[in-house]
Amino acid sequence: MKKFDLKGVKGVFANLRGGEKSASKGEVEIPETLQPHDFYCGKLSRHGFPFQPTCIAWDPIQKLVAVGTKRGDVRIIGKPGVDVAMQHTSPTVVLHIKFLINQGALITACSDDSINLWSYRQKVPEIVHSLKFCRERITCLYLAYQSKWLYLGTERGNVHIVNVETFTICGYIINWNKAIELSRKTHPGPVVHLSDNPMDPNKLLIGFETGLTVCWDLRCKMAESRFNSNECLRDACWSNEGKMFMCSYADGTLSTWNCKHPSKPVSVMTPHSKANKNGQLSPCKPINRLEWRAVKSGEPYIIFSGGMSYEAGRSPCLTIMHGKDVTVLEMEHKILDFIVLCRNVWSFEYDDPYAIVVLLASDLIFVDMTIPGYPCFQCPYALDLHESPVTCLKYISDCAADLIPAIYSCGAKQLREGYSKTEFPVSGGECTPSSNSYSEILITGHADGSIKFWDVSGSTILFLYRLKSSKQFEKIKRKYEEDEDVLAIQHIYLDEESRHLVVAASQHVIVYGYRKKELSYDVPVVEVPAISELVDEDIESPSSPSNIKVSQNISNNVTGPAEAGHVTRPNAENKPFKLYRLKSAPTLSTYSFKPDVKTSVKAKSGARKYSVGYQPELVVLVQWYEGTTPPIITSVCINSSYGMLAAGTTTSLFIMDTVQKTCLLNIHPAELCNSEIGRLATPTMTSPKKRLPSASVSDQESGAEANSRSTEQVMNVYIVIPVSSMCYKL
Repeated sequence: MKKFDLKGVKGVFANLRGGEKSASKGEVEIPETLQPHDFYCGKLSRHGFPFQPTCIAWDPIQKLVAVGTKRGDVRIIGKPGVDVAMQHTSPTVVLHIKFLINQGALITACSDDSINLWSYRQKVPEIVHSLKFCRERITCLYLAYQSKWLYLGTERGNVHIVNVETFTICGYIINWNKAIELSRKTHPGPVVHLSDNPMDPNKLLIGFETGLTVCWDLRCKMAESRFNSNECLRDACWSNEGKMFMCSYADGTLSTWNCKHPSKPVSVMTPHSKANKNGQLSPCKPINRLEWRAVKSGEPYIIFSGGMSYEAGRSPCLTIMHGKDVTVLEMEHKILDFIVLCRNVWSFEYDDPYAIVVLLASDLIFVDMTIPGYPCFQCPYALDLHESPVTCLKYISDCAADLIPAIYSCGAKQLREGYSKTEFPVSGGECTPSSNSYSEILITGHADGSIKFWDVSGSTILFLYRLKSSKQFEKIKRKYEEDEDVLAIQHIYLDEESRHLVVAASQHVIVYGYRKKELSYDVPVVEVPAISELVDEDIESPSSPSNIKVSQNISNNVTGPAEAGHVTRPNAENKPFKLYRLKSAPTLSTYSFKPDVKTSVKAKSGARKYSVGYQPELVVLVQWYEGTTPPIITSVCINSSYGMLAAGTTTSLFIMDTVQKTCLLNIHPAELCNSEIGRLATPTMTSPKKRLPSASVSDQESGAEANSRSTEQVMNVYIVIPVSSMCYKL
């Protein structure tokens, strides 16, 4: 550790003050050799979860997943490194996606009533064909494996058929009035489900929102049977034998219908309803999605989302029923859709499901169905990049070769146990491995106070390590949800040589050191008070120049700002002057009552155990008085060789000794750039034990005496600086 001398710091500040005079002598022009055509800005890769997802699709042969969003984006995800982004010409909502299985194409239905056929066989995906509906809105679509007919359900209750090979609408239309005939006196509502019979593709099951389900014969062009229900229909699914189908309704019930007996359902069950004291069943939420999958040995699987009792809480759940076993998987976010991955592609065979892909509002979950308990797969993508909103980024290029392995070794111990060890189901696409000759690290700061390390050396982004700064503070009670999170990381600084990490939020700084063993200790906390602010006023220059004079009228019992003294300086050109008032932090004598010292967070006390990796060495809290504007940290830096930490705020610059855990300097930025202010206010030497500034001050002082006076004693000082002077922000 190198020795530190405070005189050296004062010398640096003196050079900064003198830099203004030397800059006026002339500037050296630097010839520019780079031209605009020497630069190219292009997108190399895309990482993170798709923003505002809406729907999902699965190609069981190519093993690809497609996700549509509200902004018209489509993401195709395969093995790690395979990530293709497509975007519609207009920012329209993607409502539905269907793969043309094993053909390198997919179909999207959008909110502008358009249907688009995408081809991603080439390097740049593009729209090959497009259709536009003018009078009807598309509500659902169905495309069977190796079929050339695409069925479209509309809001008016009609069903249109599109030839996929020519991508044209054929003349065959199933009108809603022909589908219901005399079975209902009112409109059946929009079409919410379409699927063909696994054993007979000429039988099409049409589900209407009001609860009516129709089995339509495509050859005879007539309804074969109709199934009425008083509840609103949400989804339906055929059995693999094609003799029965199951429907889910808005009241949380599941009804099984036999195609030959349409008068009443074979069975009706409410999986999550419980009887109350009066013997009545409790109401349940709607079952929005339903899958009925058969296996060769054993009973079939019934998988659905929703259907929970209103008394059970608000957590979104996915239910897996296998015989008498009922497993409920709670999700952290709203379930938008899910797909059951099966080993067999043909619907008339046994499905043998092995995994479930669940699309959440902010995540993509993969569930393993081959292991009891249904554990999740460890996702190889950086889909949780925005698990908490990213508030700060730090990119480090050409870092030390041993830095990434060291951080990764610590992060490997953070991986949660309980993940499935089965091979990840999404393995489609081909990716050419690409890596740089140098290492690259991306550090992200998040709104919840967490810091994540990522390896971005190759075409993929790999998670390395996670750090939670919130563990250093007591739990914060937020009055309103819209209140700004005081734990949000705003600045990150990494010293690659010593591996010291500095993170800063709005009003606190934490210094972390990298260690290879577990330690238990109490983290030192230093509180730094906020100091003066500058308030400027324009005044006319005096007619007769003279030396700078300062007069003050300050009393220990003053309850408001002190009266201004007259300040003059030589000015031969009679330029207007800028009047700066150096307003120090209030002292105890300024108030008729004892003010409260505020900090945005409260550090935890006592020794605690810290695991291998980054461990906290110092916590710095910025203080301010209640009723005043809280200062905001604007920049941080650390010099591990000298054991110094510097941080700039909106009202001060302070330097910390990270070895002795003390504040060496706390000074206003204006004192660094203006010699006049420097004569009147010397740097403040703040002891960590002193949490409030001194209240004593003399009645009058001369300019020479002001040099040795501490700013803790100054309440109001007026300084005159020419308007043409340069102002620096640190």
